[in-house]
Formats: sequence, C-alpha cells, structure tokens
Amino acid sequence: MVLYILPFYLALLQLGNNSSEATTLHFDILFKDEVVGNLEASKFLDDSMLRYSSTSSLGVKILKDFQVDYDFEVYFEDGMLKKSDVDITINQKPHAQTSVEWTNMAYAIEVNGKKEAVLKDSIVYSTIMLYFREPMGIERCFSEQNGSFNDLVALGEHRYKKINSKGRENIYQYENGALKEANIDGGIVGFQMVAKD
Repeated sequence: MVLYILPFYLALLQLGNNSSEATTLHFDILFKDEVVGNLEASKFLDDSMLRYSSTSSLGVKILKDFQVDYDFEVYFEDGMLKKSDVDITINQKPHAQTSVEWTNMAYAIEVNGKKEAVLKDSIVYSTIMLYFREPMGIERCFSEQNGSFNDLVALGEHRYKKINSKGRENIYQYENGALKEANIDGGIVGFQMVAKD
C-alpha cells in the first residue's frame, strides 16, 4: 500500500512547487579552488508545464584547453516528467545529445540520434530538480543526461550522495532547503559548484 501512495505523495510535493513565479539560481564552478565557469538554472511555469532550464559553461586545461557547455531543457506536467533535452558540446563541437519524451504511456529515450530504450516507470524527480529542492525522502532521481535512474543516499546534516549508472558519486549540500554547494565527479575532471545567491 505504501508503495502506491509514495508516487502520489511525490507528485503532490511537485504540484506544491508549481509556482507561477520564476526562480533563477546562479552557481560558480570551481576546479582546484579556481572559478572556471558558471551555471544558471531556472524554473518557471510555461503554459501548463513546469519548465526547468540549465545552462553551464566551464573551461579547464588538462594537457590542452577544454571548453564544455551544457544545456538542459526539462518539462514536468502534473508532477511527472513529460520531456527533456540535453545538449553537451566540447570546444564548440557536439559531444552528446539526449532526448526523453513521454509518449504512449512510456518514455522514449534517444541518445545521440539513436533510440536507446523505452522506460515505463513514472519519473517524478530528476537531477535538474536537485538545484531547486532538497531531495528529502527521495531515493532515486532520473538523469536527463544519461537517460537512466541514479541512486540518492541521504548522508545526514542535509547532505546527499547521488550515484550514477557508472558508479560516479556527487555530493550535494543544502541549507534551508536550498542547494549551497556540490562536489561533482565528472569522470576525467572533478569540480565543485558553489551557490552565488
């Protein structure tokens, strides 16, 4: 019985956050304690859909210069993910594109132009939401970038560990329900995000 109530409860929590007011957050991205980029994330009501948007740009030097840009567009309706698009470029060249869309009672997931999977589980919490709301009581979130679910582990004292499908771990720290900083394992490069606002 509890398993059936939990998705409904999570959807209600999401509906409670469907404010018509826009929210925009700004973060510095640090590599070896030096600011190397920024991230801007926004949330607003767009017609009947709650739209999340995130753009980030960072430049690092590892043997050579790398400029990495991320663009996320994510749409929720009635507390459930309806569509997401992620574009990642490295040195202004396409690196990865992921598209997720709810159609015919399932999610169609496309990665770099190829249909990867069909997912029938409802998605009520995704990684972009980590910027806006502490994931209290949430044990997994959907990665718009990878098209898969990530585990979320509460570490106590408003800290959470997100473990992706490759086993990489990110740590998120919240204060008064707002994300204050995150340590991100980006594979080759690890970096830190710190809230500016």
